[in-house]
Amino acid sequence: MDRYGVSLMWKVVPHEMVAAKVPPMYSYDRHNSQGGVIWGWKSEVPLTDDRVKRIMFGCIKSGRLTFYQLDAVRKAFSYAYQLQTGTKGGPGRNDHCNYPCMHRVWKTIDRAKLPASNKRTKAEVIPTFNEMKSAFRRPWTRKHPWCFLKFICGMRYTYDTFVCGLRPNEDVKRVKKSTEHFLRPEAGYGSTAYVGGRCKNVELVPWKLYTVCFCPGGVHVSPDKSDHLKLDNHGNPRVNFKWHSTCPLASFEYQEQFAAAKGDRYAKINSYGNGFQTVNESDPTAVAIQWLSTQGVGHPEVPFSHNSGRKTLACLLSHCEIDYPTGFEVHADRHSVWQKDYQHDCLDVVGFTRRTQHTDPDVCCAALRRIANKFGLGVYRAKKLTREGKLMAKALEKLGEGDYARKVRLGLDTESESESEDDWDVPPLRPSWLPKVVPPAPRKKKRCRLPELDEDWTMS
Repeated sequence: MDRYGVSLMWKVVPHEMVAAKVPPMYSYDRHNSQGGVIWGWKSEVPLTDDRVKRIMFGCIKSGRLTFYQLDAVRKAFSYAYQLQTGTKGGPGRNDHCNYPCMHRVWKTIDRAKLPASNKRTKAEVIPTFNEMKSAFRRPWTRKHPWCFLKFICGMRYTYDTFVCGLRPNEDVKRVKKSTEHFLRPEAGYGSTAYVGGRCKNVELVPWKLYTVCFCPGGVHVSPDKSDHLKLDNHGNPRVNFKWHSTCPLASFEYQEQFAAAKGDRYAKINSYGNGFQTVNESDPTAVAIQWLSTQGVGHPEVPFSHNSGRKTLACLLSHCEIDYPTGFEVHADRHSVWQKDYQHDCLDVVGFTRRTQHTDPDVCCAALRRIANKFGLGVYRAKKLTREGKLMAKALEKLGEGDYARKVRLGLDTESESESEDDWDVPPLRPSWLPKVVPPAPRKKKRCRLPELDEDWTMS
């Protein structure tokens, strides 16, 4: 924010910055706290109260900055004031942690005359359930526009953003900084702890991002220990791997085999595409949106919204008929907030007041596994049936509908892919225990014989 505020000053009032003897950006000591972009030491700040007043007035009178951009400029001055005086800032002390002129200059702002902000916070283009299912069911091939290594990383970013519903800024930042990872492929799941716990909480509430298996066939397949050595110079495997390219758990297992990426969930791929750098990907959400586009999902000219991850998670939970306590382990929002802003058909459950994540991984992964099963992927976990449920399942088996009962118990889609909304008028199947009704034989129609005409008959 401080660097952004200084860049706005140089963009709007460069003449005032030169008059104030402010050095240009990237000309400071590269060892300071800002990496040499702006001032980071006390000796590097040439500002006085009069100079700050002229610069701030010029930014306001220019009419080019929105209210929130002017606030960024004010925060940049606050940082410079703290460097000069050593005064510590904090919540509620902004006026006492800035130059004396700032309080008076800030009162002159007329928000009605400032330009409107073009920043959109509402997600407008959101992936649907069928689009997400199509993307994750389409594996990598050698004809894909991306190399294999970039493909599996983009797939995992898509899982974190659009399946787990990470916020593109704060949530991604806490997962990006995390080095606390736990992988248990034999159980079909892995986890990454949030640095600082769950977002939007004053006190620390520990929270984890769980990764489940998306392998087809119901059995998780892990990469071999030497698979990272089988890539060519373009980032493609020299031999076909046995594991599946659309499984986020296998993808993270594979990434951990690289020494440069070990411990980083969002490690950045090098320019050749055959390895990783020691830095993280700056914007994993943008890469996830590009991955969906390469999978043939969405319109190429209208990409998905950058902040549509939680909306997509709400869509998946509604389609899979997942209740609020089960989905809470993923999104961590209160029911009132989640129902109002994201999942409008989410019904409240009486008696559920817990605000911490469950300690049992199977409980935390239940919603994610249900989504994977609806995609036709992942490890299937049968539900425990009550006595009445067992009797109903046995009755369905007697009627020859054992496969239907199995799909219901596993949480799979009971409708075939060929069924559509136009097939609602098809009559239901008749149970075998009802007596068969033989339809009556159709009556034979009598033929009408035309009268015989004479040969010399003509039409009058």
